Amino acid sequence: MKRFFAKLSVDKQLHSMLVVGFVGFLVYFAVILLISSQNEKTMTSVVEEKIPAIEALDVLSSALSSVQEVVAQNGISVGMEGVANLEAANKDVNVSFEKISMTGGFSETEAAEIVEMKKKYLTAYGVLSEAFNGVVAGIDTLSAVQVKLQRNNAEVSAVNLWASTLKNTKNSDLRASIYSANVGSERLVIAGVVMILAGIPFAMLFYFTTRNVIQSLQKVSQKLNTAVTDVLNISSEASESSSRLAAASSEQAAAVTESVSSMD
Repeated sequence: MKRFFAKLSVDKQLHSMLVVGFVGFLVYFAVILLISSQNEKTMTSVVEEKIPAIEALDVLSSALSSVQEVVAQNGISVGMEGVANLEAANKDVNVSFEKISMTGGFSETEAAEIVEMKKKYLTAYGVLSEAFNGVVAGIDTLSAVQVKLQRNNAEVSAVNLWASTLKNTKNSDLRASIYSANVGSERLVIAGVVMILAGIPFAMLFYFTTRNVIQSLQKVSQKLNTAVTDVLNISSEASESSSRLAAASSEQAAAVTESVSSMD
């Protein structure tokens, strides 16, 4: 590499150094921009989609547990209070499903599952509510609707299990996203270290190239100094020769004048 640069002219050596430095900066900037963009997308997805989805599923699971608890508590004796509690718990479940439907962060498959699970819950709740109201109105006896209550409460439990499983899946996705962001940050640090390490041979190359340029300039300067010295020496010798010629001419002129005077 050193020999290759030594063969180049001074202007090409300087231009090559500028090109190498500029390309290295562009590569480093592109790496940082790419990693930063990935981290930004990851954190945006976490804040706007994954966390709200987990919170909505947690609220839904809690509301479904309330429905199950109301049914279990009223398994022996159903009254108006039990009907009111069931309706209140059902209202919370419906609100939770609506919140989930308005929350992003779910795939198409998961969104379809949410719709199906909502239908499954509403069917089970319809039977539970009808059984509770029938017992309170005296149309049915509690023993006659026990099978319906147990079967449909199990359906609600299945929906709750699905919500809990999906929440755990979303928690895993959240941890994976955070891990990905941390890895991206580590990559930024690694990119910086690599850039520093890559800068060491570049600095050495710059040093040797600059030294070669300086040495070339020094050689040219020495040659110019030698040429100037030679020119000055020639000029001095020419001046001395001219002085000697002038003195000789003066002597010849004086001699001629004396000869003319003696002839007169």
